[in-house]
Amino acid sequence: MNSKDGMGAVTATADFMEGEDASFLSEDKQTSAMHNRPTDEARVMQRSVQRLMGASLMVAAVGLWVLPGSSWDTDLLLVKLALSLTGGLAGFGLLLASSTPRDPRVEIDTIRREVRVVRPAKGVGDIILRRCGFDDLARAEQDGPRVRLWDRNDDLLVDITMKNRDALFSLVGGLKDVGKLGQNAG
Repeated sequence: MNSKDGMGAVTATADFMEGEDASFLSEDKQTSAMHNRPTDEARVMQRSVQRLMGASLMVAAVGLWVLPGSSWDTDLLLVKLALSLTGGLAGFGLLLASSTPRDPRVEIDTIRREVRVVRPAKGVGDIILRRCGFDDLARAEQDGPRVRLWDRNDDLLVDITMKNRDALFSLVGGLKDVGKLGQNAG
């Protein structure tokens, strides 16, 4: 059972630095935490090129018909129609494919003792981007309601602030049980 506030549940789901979960942080810490996620520069560049190519194909498809000097010979009309439909559809497809994906959310399952980074996707449900068991974590840190978890490669997996005290205690207890969080943490 997933519960954003964890009331009566031992499993907590926290949206990554969204809405009320970010209320514990000051405004400057909220901004730095939201931009603390690593960006994949290659994917950003790929989306930019897709947008440029998509827009170019759509403009070219329209340009076949409206630019001065375009031929209206009956021999070429069918070819122009095929080219403009193909270019327009390909451009539209590239523009759709270049859309920015939704922000991921963090799911912490204290029953299964695992952390999941999940991206909601239309039509296919949630896509699990990363999954790491409590045993597989390299380390964990707690600073009040803020918890940071590193994966086995010592890369920052999640940095969340938990609002619900019971969910926080459940997470901290699970991390202490597997020896990833010191007994004096908290």
